[in-house]
Amino acid sequence: MQNETLLSILEDPQFKFDPLRYRNENISLQSAKFLRWLFINQPCTNAQIINTFGMGLATMMLKSGYVTNPLGETESAHTNLWSVTPDGIELLKRLVE
Repeated sequence: MQNETLLSILEDPQFKFDPLRYRNENISLQSAKFLRWLFINQPCTNAQIINTFGMGLATMMLKSGYVTNPLGETESAHTNLWSVTPDGIELLKRLVE
């Protein structure tokens, strides 16, 4: 699946994650929603992450290797740009297939 196809699926307002898929991947629904949101809106600043999901989830996904930011875990509100890693994109693809 191409990233453009994945993006169009994830942007569909009717899209919902299948509980069996995210459970089989050992992630929570909130984590799947975070990856979806970040993939659609990347790159995002720390301020956007904190206001939408909180830094705890972002840090957990960073440590799992599904998201990245150039400054690591530094908490500079407007300069730290977050994005989904290739592993995170592959996870999203498995979640929507």
